Amino acid sequence: MCSKSYSNVDKLIVIAIVATTFLPSTMVFHMFRMVLVGAIFFVKSRKINKIFLVWMYNIGLAAITVLLVERSLLSSNILHEFVRVLFYILVVEVCLNTKIELRTLYQIAIVVLTIHFIIQMTQFLGMNVFDSMIVNYYLAGDSNNIHYIQAVSSDYAFRSGSIFINPNVYVCYPSLCTGVFLQYYKSKKSTFSLIMVVIAFFSIILTGSRMGLGTFSMIVMFFIIKETKVNFKLTKGKIFVALLIILVIANWGYVSVYLNEMRAFNLEEAYDGSLGTKLSGIKAYLTISNPLYYLTGSLGSPRCTFAIDMEYGYIFAWYGLIGVYWFVKLLKMLYTNKKSIHSIIAKSTLITILLTDIAASIILNMSVFPFVCVFALTKTREIGERYETH
Repeated sequence: MCSKSYSNVDKLIVIAIVATTFLPSTMVFHMFRMVLVGAIFFVKSRKINKIFLVWMYNIGLAAITVLLVERSLLSSNILHEFVRVLFYILVVEVCLNTKIELRTLYQIAIVVLTIHFIIQMTQFLGMNVFDSMIVNYYLAGDSNNIHYIQAVSSDYAFRSGSIFINPNVYVCYPSLCTGVFLQYYKSKKSTFSLIMVVIAFFSIILTGSRMGLGTFSMIVMFFIIKETKVNFKLTKGKIFVALLIILVIANWGYVSVYLNEMRAFNLEEAYDGSLGTKLSGIKAYLTISNPLYYLTGSLGSPRCTFAIDMEYGYIFAWYGLIGVYWFVKLLKMLYTNKKSIHSIIAKSTLITILLTDIAASIILNMSVFPFVCVFALTKTREIGERYETH
């Protein structure tokens, strides 16, 4: 029998893991994350997923290969990756052994998105409420960060990544939350969940991310095609959507002006801008790197340090084809864990990772990955449903 106290403990564990995503990305806070999740790990589970054993082997093999080829090694990079994998071992196992209700995920998504959206809106309105906090704690005093300048300066097209600074990184948050909102709407027909989908949309627009807009559109499209049934019964959800469409059409003159000014809708510069930079980085790596690195990766190489600016590129550059193998296996685990229970969350998680990784990094981001694990790997039940215990 599953006791109420046990359920509350699991809820607190999930809240604690999500709370770590708000911490700055500094060594001190990385260690705090490690200690916190490590303590929970030794209570919940002491297993190690085989995927991470392959990952650690990959790190060692890449380091040996770089030493043989270049006779030198950036040991700090190797250490950082070992710490990353160790942290991921803890997070994944904790989430896989944590049981919570769908409502808990829904409430967490609401709170997280609301906080970030408020930060974005204060920047968009020029209120400067959180700017000093962001500069002092998340930028270590560096107010010249280009992503931060885009959020506070009128000289650039507005882009806000909330406390993550980089909007291409933050954009995965509203996308992941959208999947949870749609899953909850399917289960409970809550009109408020549709309101949160709209807020997620505006949050994505404020990031200026074209890939984020494409991700959101694909998640909603899959939901409409796969999860909704055609019927003419009038519901609160249908009324809300109809009123929203009417409101947009009636005010299209004002709406179109704002849309034209937002970077997310400016597709003409997509290739020459961000995509062109990414492709040039990959081309430079392939030109200079040793062919052995194509298999083992060049992690720790002093020579092969290029700004590729996309996770797929870094996975291949740092870990080679072996890295591609464990990367695909990890994606499969994140997708299949909830595929048969909450398919919308599973699909939205996979879509978000696959598309966001073209513009930024999710799997290799120690602040973001725990949030993904909470949504994708926890054992989620419907409200009122009981777990079978043995």
